[in-house]
Amino acid sequence: VYPGYREGCTVNIAGKNFGAFDNQFLKKFPSWDNYVKSSYRFLDPSSCHVDWKNDTEAPNLKTCLQRNGIVKEISHNAMEDAFDVVLAFRSEY
Repeated sequence: VYPGYREGCTVNIAGKNFGAFDNQFLKKFPSWDNYVKSSYRFLDPSSCHVDWKNDTEAPNLKTCLQRNGIVKEISHNAMEDAFDVVLAFRSEY
């Protein structure tokens, strides 16, 4: 098929708003499913950083980072945001 592609390999994707936002754009790429088979389950760092007593909604990425003592602006650049998501998970676990 394609170099590096492993038949039957499915990945779990982590990202802030990936399931509801980013994934919709990626599905529009021709042959996206030929390159990446993603699980229908997505990991969102807000589930690890929600304050169940005080939050009225799931926290955004900036708040997730702040709750781990990381104060920075969110770029809304796909690659930088992906690294910030990893940072949010790594800070929590």
